[in-house]
Amino acid sequence: MASKADSSFLAPLLTQELIKTKSKTTRKRSAVETWEHARPPQAGEPEFRGKNRIFYCKYCTDLPYSAPASNNFRSHLESKHGIKVESTLGQVQLAALDQLKQLYTRATSIG
Repeated sequence: MASKADSSFLAPLLTQELIKTKSKTTRKRSAVETWEHARPPQAGEPEFRGKNRIFYCKYCTDLPYSAPASNNFRSHLESKHGIKVESTLGQVQLAALDQLKQLYTRATSIG
């Protein structure tokens, strides 16, 4: 279980990382592999639901399928079309994972 000493050891590193990864006003597309199976919205179809861009299945022509969440869209692709799309980690997730590995290595060397 983490003690106060452990959390104070991590605080400066986590604060620096949060400053580096401050969100921007414009969001970039993530889930690139998933977007390869989506089509643009057609006339009368919204592009966004809230802040989320909507995935429209390019394989469903008779009854269109849409989802604002990539995990729901990937589940649809697998269950209805047999397409397995692996999700990949984004830059922030990769940076956090790398930082955790470094912290673990440092912690094990300290004992």
